[in-house]
Amino acid sequence: MTWYDYIVVGAGSAGCVLAARLSEDPRVNVALIEAGGPDTAREIHVPAAYGRLVQSSYDWNLWSEPEPGLAGRRLPLTRGLVLGGCSSQNGMIYIRGNRQDYDGYAADGAEGWSYDDVLPYFRRSEDNERGKDAYHGTGGPLSVSDGRSRHPLADAFLDACAQAGHRANPDFNGACQDGTGRYQLTQRDGRRCSSAVGFLRPALARPNLSVLTEALVLHIVVQRGRATGVRIKRGGQEFTVAAAQEVIVCAGTYNSPHLLLLSGIGPAADLARLDIETHQDLPVGRGLQDHLAVPLVWRTREQTLHSQSTPHAMATAWSEGRGPMTSNGSESGGFFRSAAEQPAPDLQLYLSHSMFHEDGLGDVHTDAYTVLTSSISPVSRGRVTLRSAAPDHKPRIHTNFLASEGEMKTAVDGIRLALGIARRPALLARGGRPHLAPESDADGDVEEFVRRTGCSTYHPTSTCAIGSVVDAQLRVLGVEGLRVADASVLPSVPRGNTNAAAIMIAEKAADLIRGHGLPPVSSAADAMPLSGRPQKAGKAGGKNTALARRRLMDLAESHARAEPEELDELWEELECVRPEQILGTWRGSPLNTGHSAERRLRALRWYGKTFNSPDDVQPLICRDEHGRLYSETDASGGGGRLQMLPFRNDVTTALVYDAKPVIDYFKKADHDTLMGLMTGGNEPSDNGRNFYFVLQRPC
Repeated sequence: MTWYDYIVVGAGSAGCVLAARLSEDPRVNVALIEAGGPDTAREIHVPAAYGRLVQSSYDWNLWSEPEPGLAGRRLPLTRGLVLGGCSSQNGMIYIRGNRQDYDGYAADGAEGWSYDDVLPYFRRSEDNERGKDAYHGTGGPLSVSDGRSRHPLADAFLDACAQAGHRANPDFNGACQDGTGRYQLTQRDGRRCSSAVGFLRPALARPNLSVLTEALVLHIVVQRGRATGVRIKRGGQEFTVAAAQEVIVCAGTYNSPHLLLLSGIGPAADLARLDIETHQDLPVGRGLQDHLAVPLVWRTREQTLHSQSTPHAMATAWSEGRGPMTSNGSESGGFFRSAAEQPAPDLQLYLSHSMFHEDGLGDVHTDAYTVLTSSISPVSRGRVTLRSAAPDHKPRIHTNFLASEGEMKTAVDGIRLALGIARRPALLARGGRPHLAPESDADGDVEEFVRRTGCSTYHPTSTCAIGSVVDAQLRVLGVEGLRVADASVLPSVPRGNTNAAAIMIAEKAADLIRGHGLPPVSSAADAMPLSGRPQKAGKAGGKNTALARRRLMDLAESHARAEPEELDELWEELECVRPEQILGTWRGSPLNTGHSAERRLRALRWYGKTFNSPDDVQPLICRDEHGRLYSETDASGGGGRLQMLPFRNDVTTALVYDAKPVIDYFKKADHDTLMGLMTGGNEPSDNGRNFYFVLQRPC
């Protein structure tokens, strides 16, 4: 039997985060167990290709039971079966929910889950390219960025919203959620930044973290009221993995309750019918909530993802992180209230420059755009139950959409809202005719359309909720050594996309397990330095940092002569950076100090540097006589590796060359700009002067 201190079940949005955080302590051993395989497919990492993952080997291929509120239809409920889980195949929209959601949880007894309690965890995760403020963080593992695709239909939708009288909102995760704008995305350099990319991958080299893929957890081993391990099946063999401290279930809103039920934790009467011994009688699987979506589709003369999804565009997005395939599909949208008396938005719209029909499974056969309406404050509750006692049988899922009074009216209001925006000149100018819309504006026709076309937005929550299944510390009630840490613990579904919330839950769970206190921010009015060391005055977004950033950019753009002493001072004012934050290809330029290395780099037609991973580095990228990029290995001596090293009273990322006594140190001016300082060897120190340079991400 293999022993670990902690066993994390499920390497999805939350599980990757939790395993990475727990394994930061070298004194504990952590096992992360995932039923799916590695996240190696290009379709995972090229943003616009994620639709190809639906109902593939990377999908659990779950379906609802026949839904009475939706004309008895069964709905596809796609879930990621791969490292990163749903963060490896979702739409990458970074939305946290509304302050009222979290304050409501706390008011109902979820102590420690108010908005001010959870905001520090959102900020700790985040590396937002817009910079740090009271609501956002920088330096975290999760890249949050503005989209690179900038499709014109996304802007046309926002113009139409303005023409309809809806105000713009540049930040849905800031002080106010209401309004329209472009969504920020979990992308890095034009590629998906899943929780596997952001959190897990940088932790894989740790000797105290073991990741078991393609391993199905059959049940949790419970002995004398305590979870002591899990029974798994891998490679045709069954065996037990033991937990010295805790088992933490992060299998998601459908599979977490499924596993608890298989393990004898759930409604006793339901378990008895399947001859499963009851260890704890709890309402596991009850309380399911999700956002109902209804699509409206128009054909258009604009090129959309239908015509833009070419092999060349796929290759460009994969290799260079640019082009139409960097789009997440739904680049813009907004949050609205169906009535003025609503305490917060209850509708969300998405503009997708693609055809979405037949529950997202229909063939995309022409250029079209979709306005997806989503009801984000539902009342109805569904459930997840066992189909049988066999672990490889999928659960029964009843979403129970539209079961509560008033929910149909909200859905109808959403459709009328979307139709009103689509009739504005900014969208009418894009041409086309309706492809999927109600027969008329009459209540009966719109309601029939909702029942015929409504589907899941894939935001399920609340099947292992705080207060009924777990306590506010996420401990399963009545079972020692067992927690649940994913979106299933939320008492109700938050207003908006749920991936950011799942990541926040795992961040908070890590501190609960380790006994850490709240990160050092108590409200949105406070600002917080997010590096792993004490900050000097003026750093981490302070006044001196902003001045240093502007001066550095002036020097890089003007090539004006700079004195080494000034560059030394600029260096001191910039932020440290971690290896995972700088992966990708960078364009370089020397800072003009008269250093001898500048002449040699000009002779080599130096372009920049490429960091594929911390262990796969091309220190010297140059252009040949035809302008093509290549890795110059003679001058650089080969490759190198990235690691954190102390330098000038800081600890920051360093590039250690494999075959030369040279080290480049890096600090961050902003998400797209690094300051570099080369030390060691013969040339880097030129008459006592260090060689300074700037790296910038290519546009």
